[in-house]
Amino acid sequence: MLDLLHCNFSNVSVVIESLCDVTVNLARLNDLSQSVATAGIASISRANRLAIGNCPW
Repeated sequence: MLDLLHCNFSNVSVVIESLCDVTVNLARLNDLSQSVATAGIASISRANRLAIGNCPW
């Protein structure tokens, strides 16, 4: 019985560790997507400035 309990507790701790990993990965992914979005906006605005600068009028 004690072995069974120990087994269940170790499984629970593995699940908790996995959930923590998923949370950390989601946080990293969120940071990454924000930086990609920021870079995208910066490059679009740079392209717009270049396009406006090259306009004949």
